[in-house]
Amino acid sequence: MYGFLLRVASVLAFLGTAAISLDVHAQNVERGRDLYENHCVKCHTAQVHGRKNRAALSLGDLREIVDQWQSNQGLRWRPDEIDDVVYYLSTTRYFFTTTR
Repeated sequence: MYGFLLRVASVLAFLGTAAISLDVHAQNVERGRDLYENHCVKCHTAQVHGRKNRAALSLGDLREIVDQWQSNQGLRWRPDEIDDVVYYLSTTRYFFTTTR
């Protein structure tokens, strides 16, 4: 009986951790969207991401571009904020494969 309860507790702990991870992941996408909409859309629309000769051809390119523009604008985003914007753009505009 003790072994069964231990297994149940382990499964519940795993599911709880997975649920927390999913919630954090969703918050990061939302934060990326919020940062993008509050700071980037002012100068260009979503059309810029669909250009035939767009500058970002990979996830690394996209991160460099986001980092450069936030720096140019004096936003002082933390690395996790840059990652959130990159992840948001990657999943909604560029469709690069991510590891997140």
